[in-house]
Amino acid sequence: MHVPMVLMYHAIAEPCSALEAGYTTPAHEFAQQMAWLAEWGYVGIDVATLERNRREGRPLPERSVVITFDDGYTCLHDVAWPILERHGFGATVFMIADKLGGTNDHDADHGLVPRRLLDADQIRSLLARGLDLGSHTATHPDLLALDASALEREIAGSRRMLRETFGVPVDAFAYPRGRFDRQVRDAVAAAGYRWAFSTIAGRNADLDDPLLVRRAQLGSGHDRAEFEAKVRHGDRPLRLARAALGRRVRSLRARLRGEDPMDSMVSHGQPAPARAAAPASFNDTSPS
Repeated sequence: MHVPMVLMYHAIAEPCSALEAGYTTPAHEFAQQMAWLAEWGYVGIDVATLERNRREGRPLPERSVVITFDDGYTCLHDVAWPILERHGFGATVFMIADKLGGTNDHDADHGLVPRRLLDADQIRSLLARGLDLGSHTATHPDLLALDASALEREIAGSRRMLRETFGVPVDAFAYPRGRFDRQVRDAVAAAGYRWAFSTIAGRNADLDDPLLVRRAQLGSGHDRAEFEAKVRHGDRPLRLARAALGRRVRSLRARLRGEDPMDSMVSHGQPAPARAAAPASFNDTSPS
């Protein structure tokens, strides 16, 4: 199955720290990126359109990108959506069902500043203007740390809550911080989701499992050439290059301190141990 490149955004705002820069996109950069897509004939679509075309056997426009937002910050309503409307683009937001109108307090242990999340009225306003709604669990936990009962509450329970609150289909899911294994993936399938999105970088040209979709993450500081490369090729090559550079820098610093360079490799994006044989077990340091 061919799936277009999927872009992953979080907050559309000025980053408050270097830590935030990896996932917070300034408004002017987001506007430039959407304008570039439109200029080059791309169509920004949501996951609902992707599912409808798959179900009906209709091809998508040749130049399509799926636009997604994790967490659902209020800047989607105030800043991003008017930009998307200007170009006739759609998008899917993955909401944390128990935190409507709250803050991203789940990111406090990552040192990120509090940001307000969309409330129910703002979501209804966006739904009326074409937004597609997906789930990002009920409370944004580490799904790998939960038993089967807790997984059902977070995954299936959040879907029920969003559907009952807003009266719309909720067929897409995003794994918090990209952490999943086979048990988590199977719980997503059992809950009835048709699509699930990871934080694994790369394209989906030969996607076998719609519950393991790759995405290209956007933050701040992407110039036009880098954004174009992500849209056309995904950010996997960029991530691999940056990861390799980071390993070399940490190893060099360890040697200068007289330490074992292997110690510097611990806890830097290594895969989390899976509870069972998994199609993929993934651990990401982003606050998705």
